[in-house]
Amino acid sequence: MSAIKLLKSAVISLAVGISAFPAYAEDVTELKWVMWGGGGADGDVWRHLASLVSEEHPDLKVSVEFIPWGDYWTKLPILSASGQIGDIVTMQNLRLPNFHQVMDPLTPYIERDGFDTSVFTAAALNAMTLNDDVYALSFGLGPTVMFYNKDIFEAGGVDVPEFGWTWDDFVKTAQALKGDGIYGAGAISSFLGNSRATGVSYIGEDGGLDLSDPALTDMMADLAMLAKDEVMPIVSAGVNVESFNRGLFDNGTAAMYVDGPWALLSKNNEEINFTYGLLPLPGPADGSGAQTPIGTSGFGVAAASDKKEAAWRAVQVLSGEKALLYLAAQGRALPSRTALRDIWYNLAASEVENANAALNYTLDRAVSFDVTDNWNEVVGLFGQYQINALTGESTPAEVLETIQKLSAQ
Repeated sequence: MSAIKLLKSAVISLAVGISAFPAYAEDVTELKWVMWGGGGADGDVWRHLASLVSEEHPDLKVSVEFIPWGDYWTKLPILSASGQIGDIVTMQNLRLPNFHQVMDPLTPYIERDGFDTSVFTAAALNAMTLNDDVYALSFGLGPTVMFYNKDIFEAGGVDVPEFGWTWDDFVKTAQALKGDGIYGAGAISSFLGNSRATGVSYIGEDGGLDLSDPALTDMMADLAMLAKDEVMPIVSAGVNVESFNRGLFDNGTAAMYVDGPWALLSKNNEEINFTYGLLPLPGPADGSGAQTPIGTSGFGVAAASDKKEAAWRAVQVLSGEKALLYLAAQGRALPSRTALRDIWYNLAASEVENANAALNYTLDRAVSFDVTDNWNEVVGLFGQYQINALTGESTPAEVLETIQKLSAQ
């Protein structure tokens, strides 16, 4: 066993703790935690985090209820209104403006208990703050990056792009990498996120959606061209694009695709038969580097819970050093606790080319992921209508105009 694997095993053992089966107190408070996903190794990771709560607090027992990502945001307000949401809520910062009502502000707990929030990367804490109130404690940073299959690059005689590459570089590189049964790139799952990385704005002065920048039309036209030439796959509406792309890449049939650090969980648990690495997202045409929107997710207390004090204790464990150390060693999350970031680099990403450099480059240039008050609706509209531009059913300009009009209704 390599030294890295031995170290990783030791770190996971430390994070797991001595007892695999927590000893519960006689009077146990049972807490329900709602979380998206939950399939395979992902589910095991979150169930383990739940067990860490009982290790630290034997009077608490947390059970996880998993909801598929696509359904999570539809069901969350319904579960809250009906009182079935439970006690602990997982929140993504992009959805916080739309769903903060289902959560109790954590600021009163933080101030009362003198909880030290400075241990979290400032961007992660700020992303979970709305109207001066913290609503969730972050567990991981989500700077999206470009994964690349180095073997495909070498076989095609294509150089791996340098940091500071542009959107035009991406398009040309994807075209050059297309081969027999090989896509040059996976489908783009976040059109606005990738456009933001190039310096293009999609938010108007009034805070609403503004898709009038011609650069947005040009980018979508590029995607339509890549789809038409079968350089990039077309993913049907309703399909989880991230999972689809991940499957293509891990199987060696996509040369590049956009994902986040959490993707290393599946890659560390599967046999990847090629060398792969990370690049920052394509950036502005002047080569100044991607202005990548940073995302994060975290845990909070449900507003409808009748066990809020117990839930607050549990949230501190779920976002605590031991839990984040475990997530880092598994490759599930780039820790939001600044002191643990090197653990992720040295263990989860030790054999991934450019991982440390690409992520530090990205984080150094990270920007806020600006969202509208109806962001969930905007995301849904892109998921529904963007495919029309890719199939040629509508022009990119028509698709953007449709989304703009419907988002304002």
